[in-house]
Amino acid sequence: MVKKAHIFFAALIGVALLVAASLSSAQVGENIQSVKVIGNKRIDESTILYYIKSKPGTLLSKRQIREDIEQIYSLGQFKDIRVETRNTLKGLVVEFYVEEISSVGDVEILGNDKVDTNDIREKIGLKRGAAFNEHLIHESNEEILKLYREKGYFFAQTNIDTQSNKENLVNITIRIKEGEKVKIEKIRFSGNKAIPDKDLRNQMETQEKNWY
Repeated sequence: MVKKAHIFFAALIGVALLVAASLSSAQVGENIQSVKVIGNKRIDESTILYYIKSKPGTLLSKRQIREDIEQIYSLGQFKDIRVETRNTLKGLVVEFYVEEISSVGDVEILGNDKVDTNDIREKIGLKRGAAFNEHLIHESNEEILKLYREKGYFFAQTNIDTQSNKENLVNITIRIKEGEKVKIEKIRFSGNKAIPDKDLRNQMETQEKNWY
């Protein structure tokens, strides 16, 4: 007779530490017949199984299940893990249900007439297939503005929109307002008693009345 599945949840690593304690005492110590991973889309099953030490032929252990959950979380690719243990006619089955963090889908860059699109893509961490998080948006925004400042566009502005789809992908649109390139009208020095202004200007890459 097949026993009722014993289900437990792990939404955070802290919760995961308590999860193993909810395993059925009747199942602990039983020989594991199979281990399955369900719900993964972007991360290959073999990669996840590599980090799971509860394997067919080993005995079900609360401690090992807890460590398996921690190891899966350590990959930084999952936001939720649900594990089921159940007895079948063939033996004990352990199933790891995983929910992946959304990944970056299409990245569209608009409004960049003065800076090459490939130069912008090289600077940002928003790459198709990468795990998506809000920090990437902030970091990419800063990198774009930094690139524009290096080229003299100090008034450049960016707006980054995100849109999720059913495939757990986040499509990203980066809109850029480049503004005018800054022109240096006058360079003044203060406090340079020993070195003339002219000598200091000759050592500078930035010159008066040149585009920055």
